[in-house]
Amino acid sequence: MLNVERLTVSYGESIVLKDIQLQVPDGAIVALIGRNGVGKTTLLKSIMGLLHIKEGKVILAGEDITTYSTDERARRGIGYVPQGRDIFPYLTVYENLVVGLDKRQSFMLEEVLNLFPMLKGLLSRMGGNLSGGQQQQLAIARALVREPRVLLFDEPTEGIQPSVVIEIERVIKSINKEKGVSVLLVEQYLDFALRIADYLYVMEKGQIVLQGETREIKSQSLKEYLVI
Repeated sequence: MLNVERLTVSYGESIVLKDIQLQVPDGAIVALIGRNGVGKTTLLKSIMGLLHIKEGKVILAGEDITTYSTDERARRGIGYVPQGRDIFPYLTVYENLVVGLDKRQSFMLEEVLNLFPMLKGLLSRMGGNLSGGQQQQLAIARALVREPRVLLFDEPTEGIQPSVVIEIERVIKSINKEKGVSVLLVEQYLDFALRIADYLYVMEKGQIVLQGETREIKSQSLKEYLVI
């Protein structure tokens, strides 16, 4: 579904990602893990078209989208739940969900709210008045109403209480299995990544240093790349 081919990204003269090769197969959940500052968020932003790609390609469902704008990539089926949520604090929950929504996708609103029943009672509340866990659920719901084929998550469990982490895990598994949405998940919480992902990539200093099916990679090997 999503292929990143020999991707190199730099900030000025400083190379942040070098020769990245990564695949998210159709219907799979793939996790990308690594220490802070190794380039994981940069990779997601590059896939979304938020950063300039120096070399390499981004392929979605066989189509080269490397030169496409961010909004065109979204229309083609890439959804993005950024680190820190980035909801609109001065819009209501309802307004956050429908802003920029294509009328053809409006039927998805009720379906998505069924995944997050907590949000149904908060539709008139300002986004900035929600708890961190509620904001994270809103950010995921906002991405889902646009019916993505691939959904990128950047640290969805960061700063979230355990009960909400369980809810987020349930939703990700549900949209993957029932809707067939492919998922690329950047995550620091190793146990969460191991529970949810089919395949793992480990990044260090802007490069992929380890990869494999989740059930085949030893957790001790992974921890070596995560310990500061």
